[in-house]
Amino acid sequence: MVLMATWAAAGSAVDDVKPPGRRAAAQRKSAEKVLNYASMALHGAAGACFLYVWLWHMTPAAALLKGASEYGWFFRYLTFCSFTMQTIQLMSAIMADLRKGP
Repeated sequence: MVLMATWAAAGSAVDDVKPPGRRAAAQRKSAEKVLNYASMALHGAAGACFLYVWLWHMTPAAALLKGASEYGWFFRYLTFCSFTMQTIQLMSAIMADLRKGP
């Protein structure tokens, strides 16, 4: 009996909730747009830094390092392998941001 009364009270509380108005929907849409721009900016900045460092390994300055002249290039170092995977993942995040749009 008490359980039925609890369910009835919970049901009436749910029925009293009004759907969000136009103003709330507009605020949510505006907040989503700001977050999308922030995501694009963060991923873009990080992607530029990662890509710059990765591409540096192909410069003449990097060719002077010991790792560039031995078998396996820089990929024989586990840190460079994981950095390469992180760069690929970050580039896919940038592509997802661009696909989603502002």
